[in-house]
Amino acid sequence: GVPPGALYYVRAGAPSGYIDAFHPDVQMFRNASSQPRLAEATSIAVAGGVTVSGIDFTLAPEGRIAGTVTNGAGGGPLTGVTVQAYAAAGTGAQFAGQAVTDGAGAYVIGGLPAGTYFLGTANSAGFRNEIYDDIPCPTFCSPLTAVAAGTPIPLGAGETAAGRDFALAQGGRISGRITNATTGAPVPFVSVQAVTQVGTSQFSASGSTDADGQYTIQG
Repeated sequence: GVPPGALYYVRAGAPSGYIDAFHPDVQMFRNASSQPRLAEATSIAVAGGVTVSGIDFTLAPEGRIAGTVTNGAGGGPLTGVTVQAYAAAGTGAQFAGQAVTDGAGAYVIGGLPAGTYFLGTANSAGFRNEIYDDIPCPTFCSPLTAVAAGTPIPLGAGETAAGRDFALAQGGRISGRITNATTGAPVPFVSVQAVTQVGTSQFSASGSTDADGQYTIQG
């Protein structure tokens, strides 16, 4: 059922424990866009009524990065924190995968080819996010900053880099109420943004008013 006359690129979506790949052996981050790697893959021309055979794959075992995220005050586990992995890509950063902490504060990011990675957190519970290892982010953790300033995590084929832990500090909060200047009635669904500048970079966090016009910006 493949229309003839075009070039195709074949990608194997690997099961857990292996790495996605384009034919013949271009390894992929499981959650990343495929477009940047097409130039490295081998194209396949298909003619009408012809079967192109021998398009085989040898899948490599996945690497993993694991650790825990805890409350910096007391050490209790933090549930629902997203830990994101990035890899350097030229002068930029490429998203490589992520995982969310469970009830014990543990996370495992899988589907990673051999390489070097950097980590950052994201949460909505009011804790200050960090880049691994122990670099606080003003609000959100920039992938570029993570790659430029974070601690590199080398990962071999099929290896698990364990013990990449975070202890997040409770962040401050800004709160208030938005009302109609004429009637004093609350104004719901207004986005409120806090912006700060660190060096030459600007960072922001936001909140939204509820039915009573109240908002809170966390972290």
